[in-house]
Amino acid sequence: MKNSKKCSPPIESKLGEAGLQQAASSRLASFRRIAGFIGGAFAVLFMVWLPLGILGVVPFALQIPGESLLRTHAGAAVACLMVTAWAYWEA
Repeated sequence: MKNSKKCSPPIESKLGEAGLQQAASSRLASFRRIAGFIGGAFAVLFMVWLPLGILGVVPFALQIPGESLLRTHAGAAVACLMVTAWAYWEA
């Protein structure tokens, strides 16, 4: 058995490939965490801005031609919440 011709590949090459995949996965996780935090912060900002804009305390800042200012800000809040949900979703 010791003199058999069948050999497995060296362990080092398997560990090297796994290490590269883990580093890439770690960078993607870090990017998603940062994107989630920023998206959540902007979502909170837009959700607080909506009632203040309706009451006239602060003016609406975003404007899309053909859409109401309220709908534009509500859409921005929803978009930020979707980015945050993507970032913290465990696939």
